[in-house]
Amino acid sequence: MTTKQILELEDRNLHFNHINLVKEGMFWRAYERSAYLFVKHFWHDITVNGGHVKAVQRDVHYVGFPERSLQKIIDKMPEVGNSRIAQRSETQILIADVPPIAGFDEWKKGLNLLRQQASDQMQPYYGKLPLYKAVYDFYFQAASLVRNFPRDAQHTLGEPIIKHGLELNIVLYRLIKSQKDGFENQVLISTSHADEIIENLRFLFRITYDMKLFNTDRYVSISESFESIRKQLHGWRKRVISD
Repeated sequence: MTTKQILELEDRNLHFNHINLVKEGMFWRAYERSAYLFVKHFWHDITVNGGHVKAVQRDVHYVGFPERSLQKIIDKMPEVGNSRIAQRSETQILIADVPPIAGFDEWKKGLNLLRQQASDQMQPYYGKLPLYKAVYDFYFQAASLVRNFPRDAQHTLGEPIIKHGLELNIVLYRLIKSQKDGFENQVLISTSHADEIIENLRFLFRITYDMKLFNTDRYVSISESFESIRKQLHGWRKRVISD
């Protein structure tokens, strides 16, 4: 079933006390009102997943459990009012006569609020300084480029490039922590280390360019990235030390 079909089924569930289970791969899932009733009656601490779905232009929430847990749900039905399996196929199960419980709209609003709060708290590790973002973006640019290298060049040149790019990110990640703790000596050591890594990367990319593994425009773009990172690194170090 498509998400749209499942939601149409759940919209009709407004007037019934059903739990619709839909088989997706090796898992059974319950959506929206079915998910709410399933959580309240069958599995209180099950993880609720979901978010905004562009295809249907609405927030969709669901719970899911593996095939091996289905029998546990069936065995629990005698404890849940007069609930029973009214329909069953290989891909759908309808659990009917589930005791109604008010509060679905409030439950869903609460899930959306928790998700928004979690989203608001998620910040990129590189913080607000453009230097961190430049280094972070460079790593993904390099990784994308290396994927197109011939197999032998991926091992001899691609792997060192990825290794140094990741190391540069790690050095600056630690530098963020040292800055917060006020360790000026660590700033000097880390930025000097970062300088060395950048020079190694410059050398590796010059070799790859000479081997014609990418065109001149790409090489110019990479060189400009290095220069921007180097200038930001030295400028930031000077400001931190002078403060």
